[in-house]
Amino acid sequence: MTLLVVDDPELAAGISRLRGEWAERSGGELIIQQQTAQELLGGDELTPDLVVYPSRYLGTLVDRAWLRPVRKSLLRDKELNLKDIFTLIRDRVMRYGGEIFGLSLGEPPLMLAWEGNVPVEMKGGLSLTWSQCDRLGGGRSRAATLNKLKNPLAVELIVRAVGYFALRGDADFLFDAQTMEPRLLEPPFVRALRELLLLDMKAFEKKKEEARKNFPPALLSWPTAIPKDANSETAAPEEGEGKTTVHLFAIPHVDEAYDRGLETWRTAEEVRVSPTFLGFSGRMVSVSRASRNAVSAFKLLKWLARGDTATQVSSQSNATIWFRESQASLFAKWFQGRNISDGTSLTVTKLLSSENAYLLPRIPGIYEYLKSLNEAIAGARLGDLGEEEVLHVATRSWQAISERYGTQSQREAYRKHLGLDDKIPMPEDR
Repeated sequence: MTLLVVDDPELAAGISRLRGEWAERSGGELIIQQQTAQELLGGDELTPDLVVYPSRYLGTLVDRAWLRPVRKSLLRDKELNLKDIFTLIRDRVMRYGGEIFGLSLGEPPLMLAWEGNVPVEMKGGLSLTWSQCDRLGGGRSRAATLNKLKNPLAVELIVRAVGYFALRGDADFLFDAQTMEPRLLEPPFVRALRELLLLDMKAFEKKKEEARKNFPPALLSWPTAIPKDANSETAAPEEGEGKTTVHLFAIPHVDEAYDRGLETWRTAEEVRVSPTFLGFSGRMVSVSRASRNAVSAFKLLKWLARGDTATQVSSQSNATIWFRESQASLFAKWFQGRNISDGTSLTVTKLLSSENAYLLPRIPGIYEYLKSLNEAIAGARLGDLGEEEVLHVATRSWQAISERYGTQSQREAYRKHLGLDDKIPMPEDR
């Protein structure tokens, strides 16, 4: 069997160490290959038997007809124990267009990263609003060095804006599900952008050249993105100080919400809990349509995603987290070597047990959409774009990306992501 691992050398190394065990179980050899996401998406075919890949590319791979749906007999398999996987991951992350096309190896929720001393307002796990968090501000100073998040400006804008919508769940916040028209000009995005730019003004009342070198870093991350030796990635602690602890909290909530139907803002009557934000990291494993031995491929798929094997494999990656309820007590395997605050494991498990989540759209070109939005916001921070221009520029860029991929096919992919259409018609391959 051949297994391709995309953008995750640590995970590839972890699987390689289990090749002997697989050989004893199956009597066959397991060959591990590696590629970057750019190489994968730039190719014309997927030839290995299985592929491990960033979960955000699920829609792209399905759109290219490169993946087999997971067999229903496997989903009912007691040894796989699908019910042990957190509901958000089982029913949202692993599902696309009504079908499950792969099994998760872990999907970390985005969290608020704070390094060093925690302000009194955040102690005891108190839930903050974005406005309270922005007034505190100091935790942003070094958080970027702990962060593997790509396009952090775009991600933070989306996270803030989605929180401001009155609707719960994975609604069509980024695009209109009927037309694929970007929603970036709606009031929650305008408000979120002003908050980001106001933070810049407060933190950097300096010359533009200095600001180029000292962008305020993103404060969003996930636990396993923290380097195993956090101090090696940040300024050395002063003499007498110990290791700096990284604190991780749930995403701040909002004190106002925008009602799209009434086109008005309303004060939240009670403390609102932000959705669990997924899809910005995470890994999945799927069987390729090119596999000539689907029976063995699905056996390998089950072996990688179940029991002790799943824990050993997933905990090697910086892009994963525990994904089964039974793994929650084993959180130390993922946190090993990371100086993370107590209580983080409970917060992660609570987030993954939530019923309210926002999942980054798994549509073709999603990275290009984020990158163009990130560039537009960066232009405003450098003074190259006015505040009122940023979202207009990003909207035109998103329209152009959709047109390049085919607006109608992008609309269909977006609706499959949202679960609005029936399952994808596929040739019978059971």
